[in-house]
Amino acid sequence: TGYSAEQQAVHAARNIKALDHQRYGGTLRLIGCLPAPTALVPGMTKLRSTWYPWGSGIFAISLGPEDGCVVMGLSGSKDSGRLWSQGLVAAAQKELIETTKIAQCRGDHYLSRFIWFTIHHWPVNLWGRGPTFSCLAA
Repeated sequence: TGYSAEQQAVHAARNIKALDHQRYGGTLRLIGCLPAPTALVPGMTKLRSTWYPWGSGIFAISLGPEDGCVVMGLSGSKDSGRLWSQGLVAAAQKELIETTKIAQCRGDHYLSRFIWFTIHHWPVNLWGRGPTFSCLAA
């Protein structure tokens, strides 16, 4: 899904920053949006392994303008996930996700930008694989 691809791109970008720091040095790193000296956060300069982002287990499938289904809880395991909504409700959820994401990408709407910024920068992983506090993961 698009969300999974975006999260994997974040993982790749963090590793590129770590490689750049290893090769060319520098004194300032970021913890989320807060600056911190590298000496206080030595793990920030190490390469991190990637993981299965929690949102990767959510699929909104369109079956026309008034029909669809939303499946949640999918993982790498066979038979994981369950039907969360279907019909018109699922179509409305998919439309909401799609329109807010497009508005965020275009910069059209502050609420959409806030919603998607929060989703992509949430510091605690409660589902999926990976560290609980992704911003501090080494």
